[in-house]
Amino acid sequence: IQCVLTKDISRSGLSFLHTDQLFPQERVKLWLTIGKHDAMIVRCQRRNEQCYEIGAMFTSLEEAES
Repeated sequence: IQCVLTKDISRSGLSFLHTDQLFPQERVKLWLTIGKHDAMIVRCQRRNEQCYEIGAMFTSLEEAES
């Protein structure tokens, strides 16, 4: 388990900052204050030597809204 800094969140997904590079189509499980959600990585952009900005889409809208 690793902690990340959430940047933006919406009904369909979120973006966050992470020290590790993740790749599109990777599946992750996120524990948020609103609950635990499965998501798929859709983008990953390097911000500096130790930081990536990652965009993820919730894999189920019903799950994200519960």
